[in-house]
Amino acid sequence: MYDDSLHATDTPTSIFTPGKRRRLNGFAVAINAVVPVIVFTVLFYVMSFEYHYERPMLTYAIVLLALLIALCINLYARAIRSRDREATWYNFAAVAIAAAVIASTVAGYLNFWYNMQPYYDVDNLNTYPSVDPSVQRGGEVMD
Repeated sequence: MYDDSLHATDTPTSIFTPGKRRRLNGFAVAINAVVPVIVFTVLFYVMSFEYHYERPMLTYAIVLLALLIALCINLYARAIRSRDREATWYNFAAVAIAAAVIASTVAGYLNFWYNMQPYYDVDNLNTYPSVDPSVQRGGEVMD
């Protein structure tokens, strides 16, 4: 009538069964909530504005550095997992930072291409006061 498959020595594996509660690491939660947002904001700024216009190669080097950091966190999580410790916060951090890098790079590049680069191109044009078009041709005073 009663199922005797669960003995008193068996420990339940479900998270919904009463018993020992797992503590939540508040510092890890806070870091994983804040760091990807900061990475997204910084990379979006670097990809969108004058820094990208003046130093494009350094801009992409910064993006690659951020991806490398996400990869290092992922490798560290794998090393921890091999020592039988939980690495869920490290895994989440690696995925969240990689997603922030990719999203900010794409969004920042599109913002730069469609909005900021045309502005910087016009802003960098020279002005020539006192030019008489009846005397000088346009090719003589081109930027």
